[in-house]
Amino acid sequence: PAAARALVPLVEDGDRSVAIEAVRSLARLRATIAVAPMLAAVQAPRTDPQLRLEIVKGAQRASGSPGPH
Repeated sequence: PAAARALVPLVEDGDRSVAIEAVRSLARLRATIAVAPMLAAVQAPRTDPQLRLEIVKGAQRASGSPGPH
């Protein structure tokens, strides 16, 4: 979806609240195209710990994996 493509770059936005909302939105959309970029962001050494947690939860939901949502 176009919305997911527009949100993916925001996962790495310098504003943590923007990045977190992008991750949450991508998870709600179950945007599988966002899983790889989210996992790359979670592995980046400078990723904020709270954002890292949101990414892990969001990537899990977006990929359709079972687990807490």
